[in-house]
Amino acid sequence: MSLGANIKRFRKLRGLTQEKLAEKANMSRSYLADVERDRYNPSVDTLKAIAEALNVGVDDLLESSDEHDKSVTKAMQEFGKTELKATENTYDYTKDQSIPRALQDFLDKLSAYPPEEQERIIKQINTLFELLLKEENRSN
Repeated sequence: MSLGANIKRFRKLRGLTQEKLAEKANMSRSYLADVERDRYNPSVDTLKAIAEALNVGVDDLLESSDEHDKSVTKAMQEFGKTELKATENTYDYTKDQSIPRALQDFLDKLSAYPPEEQERIIKQINTLFELLLKEENRSN
C-alpha cells in the first residue's frame, strides 16, 4: 500500500474528512488530496504533522500493507485467544514481555481514544478473533 493510500486509510478510520485532517495538520485540503493520490511526496515535517494529526507513527504511514498484515497476523497469533477488555482496572501490558511489540504499539495507540471508542474497537477485535477461530476450526 502506498503512502497516500495509508494516509487515506487512517484518515477514514478516524472518521476525518480531508478538510478536517488538513486543518489538524496545518495544510491545505488540496495538498492533502494530492498526497493521498501520491501526486506529491510530503516533506518529513509534513509527514510528521499528518502522523500526529492521525495519532499514528510515521512508520505506520510508511508501512506497506503486506508488512502491516504480517505484523498484525503475528501479533494475533502470539496473543492467542485471550479476550481483550477495556476496564478501569487496566492491565499493565508494558511489563509483560510475552506480548509482542506490534501489539504493545497497538495498545499504546488504543489508549489515546476515549473509553467508549476503545470499547467499540475492542468489540470489533473480539468479533474478528471469533471469525478467525471459526475459519481455522473449519479448515482443520
